[in-house]
Amino acid sequence: MIYKYDPPVTDDDIYNYEKYFTCDEDDYMCKFNQNSSCQIVLKNCWSSYSDDDCKKLSTVCDSIDSGIIPNFKDIEVNVSNVSQEVTSEDTNNEETVESIKTEDGYVIPDSLLTYLNCPIGNSICKNSKGSACTSSYSICGSNPETLSQTFESFRIETGNLTPEEYCKIHYSVCNMIIDYNPPLTDDYIYDLDRYLTCNDGDSLCQFGQESSCNTVLSLCWGNYSDSDCNKLASTCEKIYSKKTTTKINASTKNNKVHTIKKTIVKRRS
Repeated sequence: MIYKYDPPVTDDDIYNYEKYFTCDEDDYMCKFNQNSSCQIVLKNCWSSYSDDDCKKLSTVCDSIDSGIIPNFKDIEVNVSNVSQEVTSEDTNNEETVESIKTEDGYVIPDSLLTYLNCPIGNSICKNSKGSACTSSYSICGSNPETLSQTFESFRIETGNLTPEEYCKIHYSVCNMIIDYNPPLTDDYIYDLDRYLTCNDGDSLCQFGQESSCNTVLSLCWGNYSDSDCNKLASTCEKIYSKKTTTKINASTKNNKVHTIKKTIVKRRS
């Protein structure tokens, strides 16, 4: 009964956005749980609250990973300005941005890119995103004859895609999370503090940061100076040294590696 029971939705669930932003920056499991909670509230929102309130809550759910609470007044102003002023410079910039595509060449819509925004090589983040992606993909198992109505009832924006096309891309995204990494940028090499943000004793966070740091290090050699890469290597070694209580030994790390499994989503027939 515990897994099936959800308490009634309250005004606090709909309007108190801060309650969904209590996680530490690198606590991906916490963010995943908060997002799951937010999505459940959102599912029940549409039948009891206004479309405007539920659309705002939907934006809140999508913003949990970033850790930034949306300022809807600013959003309204920005949308107004963008709609009134579309310059040739903006158009040129859009043309130079390379879209992220699935292996079979489909452009991934913005609503699905959230599953691919993990730092390079962060296994813990990728596992969390894989679970979230698989969970949200379950809607694609709806009756094909009523899939369009299901998407409408959940307010899922598909752009120019049909629900069937969207589900096909969603399926591909879930299966590319583990192998996909964003482009290597200078921040990964020179912003060394980004790898040292875990709390002492937070083994999951530290393991994720170490896997990210070591993956970046493997890309560093040959692309940056030996001096820069050596500094990065020293930082990778410091990640676990911040831990003061228990220290994960090599065998424990190996066991953890075996728990990082590639997310394979069963395609809906």
